[in-house]
Amino acid sequence: MTMRPLDLDDYGRIVRALPELSDGRIRLRRWRSADAPAIVAAIADGSIARWIVGMPWPYTQADARAFLKRTRRNWADLTYIHLVIADAESGRVIGAIGLNLHLDRQAGEVGYWVVSGDRGQSIAPAAVALLTRWAFEDLQLARLELVIHVDNQPSQTVAAKAGFSREGVLRSYLLHRGVRADYWLYGRLPSDAAPVDHVAADGAAIVADPTADRSTPGGTQPA
Repeated sequence: MTMRPLDLDDYGRIVRALPELSDGRIRLRRWRSADAPAIVAAIADGSIARWIVGMPWPYTQADARAFLKRTRRNWADLTYIHLVIADAESGRVIGAIGLNLHLDRQAGEVGYWVVSGDRGQSIAPAAVALLTRWAFEDLQLARLELVIHVDNQPSQTVAAKAGFSREGVLRSYLLHRGVRADYWLYGRLPSDAAPVDHVAADGAAIVADPTADRSTPGGTQPA
């Protein structure tokens, strides 16, 4: 039986109903105003801002508040879904993940970052897996993408472990810190084989740099 394509009303209903996603170890939830100090602390060492195009540096409380305000606007206009990666037991903020929606082509671009002290524990691949499952099963997207700086090896490792395939290089794709850089394009389809596991990447900064809202922390462009 042929399924009816989703319209904007359908997408809005599904996005508004997004539950907290969890695998028992981490959970993905919406950002709250009280998360601002955690965002600033996470970005303080510079390892995340190194890869995020347009991210302010140094990153201040005012930047975090502006980002949190933007997350609410993006949710409302169905352009970007920003989520916290939290420890499932303590609730502590350990990262961010987001989905830049391209509903005109039933696609989305994923981005993420993980707090420096929590890297190397397969957090990013697990978060990508949770968001991917929801995007394909609930939003019925036809394609997900990752755009990653060619020098960001840890994030490329995450992409592979989350079942994304490297499809090609986007030459001179983005201007970052005054230099135009090449980026790898990764893609994943609902029909692709599921990844076997979420073996930890090394402890370097794990950041995927989605191409929209690049001044924000949690989405594929985090703050």
